[in-house]
Amino acid sequence: SLQPKPGTITPKAVTAAAKIFLGLIDPSNGGFGESSKFPYMVALDTLWRTYLRTENKAFADAVTTTLTNMIKGWIYDHVGGGFYRYAVDPRWLVPHYEKMLDVNAGMVRLMTDVWRETGDAMLERTRSEEHTSELQSRRNLVCRLLLEKKKKNTYSIISHQSLHRHLHHPLPILHHSLLA
Repeated sequence: SLQPKPGTITPKAVTAAAKIFLGLIDPSNGGFGESSKFPYMVALDTLWRTYLRTENKAFADAVTTTLTNMIKGWIYDHVGGGFYRYAVDPRWLVPHYEKMLDVNAGMVRLMTDVWRETGDAMLERTRSEEHTSELQSRRNLVCRLLLEKKKKNTYSIISHQSLHRHLHHPLPILHHSLLA
């Protein structure tokens, strides 16, 4: 039989890694360890993809338990949307108040993958809220960057055309009459 080239990641190696991750999962609250709890996207993605390939429900349960507890806890911003970077407690209730784009992008992707397979309504709702929250955050950032401070406490508002040039689509979060 042909041996894989050195450095090749085989399904057997991925399954071995997933088993290690599975052994580190907090069975009650999901996630890894006791605290501080980070949503380790590579580990969660590996667990989910191993479930899809092997149909071993233990891998799926690790991911769904983690997502459910994260969403129900306060690592998920129930007011402004999005996920904070990590929780400082084992139950995902006390967030470190910092949001990271890479964490949120990974969460949207993982929630989408899991929702497509499970049809879980909570995942669909959170995924949709999270996507909307990230879009609005990026739009707000661009608007702040494009507003030019001329003098102390005096700002000029960019033109609608300039806004479209930078964003390539309209901004529903801004009322058209605010644009010069």
